[in-house]
Order: sequence, then C-alpha cells, then structure tokens
Amino acid sequence: DANEVATLGADGTSTATERPAETPRVARPGLELVRVGVPTHTNLQFMSFWTALGAGYFEDEGLDIQVIVPPSPMATPNLLLQGRVDVAVLPPPMFLPRIQLEEPIVIFGNLLGNDQINLIVQAEVMERLGLSIDMSVEEKLRAISGLKIGIAHGPPTRLRVLYNSVGMDADTDIEMVILSGAEQNPAFGSGEVDALYAHTPYLEIALVRQGAVMLINQSAGEVPTLGGQRQSHALVTTRDYIGSDRDVLVKFARAIQRAHTLVRTDQAATVRALLDAGIPDLERELVETIVSIYTNAIPESPAVSMTGVVRAVELFPAHLEPPDLSGIDLSLYVDTGIVEEAQS
Repeated sequence: DANEVATLGADGTSTATERPAETPRVARPGLELVRVGVPTHTNLQFMSFWTALGAGYFEDEGLDIQVIVPPSPMATPNLLLQGRVDVAVLPPPMFLPRIQLEEPIVIFGNLLGNDQINLIVQAEVMERLGLSIDMSVEEKLRAISGLKIGIAHGPPTRLRVLYNSVGMDADTDIEMVILSGAEQNPAFGSGEVDALYAHTPYLEIALVRQGAVMLINQSAGEVPTLGGQRQSHALVTTRDYIGSDRDVLVKFARAIQRAHTLVRTDQAATVRALLDAGIPDLERELVETIVSIYTNAIPESPAVSMTGVVRAVELFPAHLEPPDLSGIDLSLYVDTGIVEEAQS
C-alpha cells in the first residue's frame, strides 16, 4: 500500500510489529521505493506532500512512497541521518539546528510560501468593534487593541512581525495568552480569549465549529513581510542520497510541483486527494475549509533559496534559541537545482 505508515521509537528504533523499519518493504512492481519521514501523519501544513500522495503523482513518476512517522516528531531528522528514510518533510525548527551542527542534510524543496498562521476573532468581537475584512491591516490591529489573543509558544515571533509591520507592538498593544495546541479551541470557545493566532487544525475547527471570523489572512499574503521568499516546511535529504539517487529526487520534486499547481487551481480535486492520502480521521468540511485558506499559502513553485533559509532563522519560534548560521556556507545545505531539473 502506497499510504502505509510505519511506526518508529523516539530513538529511531522500530516499534512496529508487522515490519521493522530497518527492513524497507519491497516496492510494488515497476516502481522504486522511497521512504519518507514525516513528523506526524495528520499535519495538513504538509498539504502539497499529502496531495501528491493522494493524487497518485508519485506513482506517475514511478515512485512507491512509504511514509514513516516516529512517535516523537523531533526524532524525524535522526531517521534521515541514520539512513532509515530517504527524504524527510521537516519544519524549520527541525532542519535549521542540523545546519548549525553542519550535519550532511540538504534542503531541496519548499512546501509553503505565505504564512500558515492566521488571525481569527470571535464573531461577537467582529460585530462589537465594527470590524470589516475590507479594513486595512493597521485599522484591524488598532481596533482590537487590548484584547486577549490565544497563541502557541512559537508564533509570537511572527505576531510581533505582524504588529511591527504597521508600527505597533504586540507585547503592549494586545494581551498574548500562551496556549498549547489542545488548549486553543476550548479557550476560544469559552471566551477565555477573544481571538486566535493559529494554523491547522485549530484554525479550521474554530471557523467551522465555533463561528470564528477570519480577520487577517496571512495565508493569502495580506502581510507581505510574512510571505514571499521564505523557506518554510522543507523537503530534506542527505548528501549521500543526492549523490546516489538524484534522479529519484527530481521525480519526487516533479510530483510535488504538480501538487502545488493542483492546490492553487482546483480545490475540489485537492480535497479528494487529501481524503485519499491515508491521513486518519479527516472530516470533509474541515478539509474543505483549510484547503480554501491554504490554496493561497502554497507557492507556485517548490523552489528553495539560501535567502529563504536566512529568513526562516529570523522567524524562528519564540520559545527556542535561534540557530547561529553565521560562517556556514549555506550552498552546502540548499540544492536549488533539483526543482529546476524537475521543471525543465
């Protein structure tokens, strides 16, 4: 099954009973096996990867994808470096520290352009404050001054950039309420917070089930400083794998390029692909909602750049120490040619 999920322990050792991760399954006839490490098999921030899987684009390229998900998300880079997966889908907090340590990883694809986090408010707040989606970003932010905004531990970096973009200060102009993912929707539903600065799945749950209203749509590029040339969730491999199987990575990138195009141009087909990708517990209405939002967050091309990596450091999660990449030759860790070859 192309959508099979193997389970690995936090140290990278296998906990699967049917097939140890050390022994890859045999590829289906006529296809080449590619093991892909993913921190979690439910994260729709990896939308273009799941879309390529569910739409059959990897199979069209002759690739048989085995998705491998460790129970501890932070173990995913270890699987790559240990040779237990060939490609990994990694967010910046997982690949940037590895670059700082000068480990032999290489970024070859980008899954997001604009930000996946958006600012939503209670419908009652929208009405009480006379807010309108047609107002400027500055008008919206000034109107919600003093309100409580629920936010996870990492995104305050980006919320500060949002406020700074209009000459405001997120640390004084609103009250940030730090919440874990599981706490966000209950806090929003109970009125503990007036707004959420959130991504999937908390974003679409609030919009569909809690009557939230989108106030600032960063995914649509409403805040230019949080979009554009920025390396977000990445396709990552190793130098050894590039040396031995570069042609496979070109095929992989070609499938991702097709997925980017599909997400941006056909929401109904994207929803079908996601529902066919083997992701557990998806609900069509929630998927339709997040696809309608993230269609604008997916860049036209999955191309990578060294400039984007530097920008990712600048937007590193607030609760973590940002890596120091000064003095590091980023050309050793970013391969722009694979996507270029896939597009030629």
